[in-house]
Amino acid sequence: MTVHEPRTSRARLAGRFVWRYVELVIAMSLGVLLITLVWGLGLPKVTRFDVAMLVMAAEMSIGVAVWLRLRRHSWAGIAEMSLAMVAPFLVLLVPFWFGVLPGDLVSSIGHGLMFVLMALVMVRRHEEYAHPLRFRVRANWVRRGSVVRPES
Repeated sequence: MTVHEPRTSRARLAGRFVWRYVELVIAMSLGVLLITLVWGLGLPKVTRFDVAMLVMAAEMSIGVAVWLRLRRHSWAGIAEMSLAMVAPFLVLLVPFWFGVLPGDLVSSIGHGLMFVLMALVMVRRHEEYAHPLRFRVRANWVRRGSVVRPES
């Protein structure tokens, strides 16, 4: 008798993929929110537009990178996603510095391109995003974290 693993339907894989994208958007938003709060406690407010864009891109990338690491993604995948989030702003700031693009367009186009590039990275690494990640709670983690130690 041959036992086969149940196949996951395409709709379920697509649903997981979309949910992973939503998770990244939430992680990105939390990264900006939390790091901005910490930044505002002790550091001066950034007044230059170009520096503010780069700081915001870094904050978004840090939030996503932390989330991806918690989800046990590879370091290469995390680096690709971070590059996809920062690259549009790096590219668009050059015309801004030459006075060709106004700041509003840099922000709007940069965010739009960032979301598209994030989706493309996810498609490129679809095996990491469409399939469930196996996160196991190991017994020694529970033992180390428990208040009452089990008798051996």
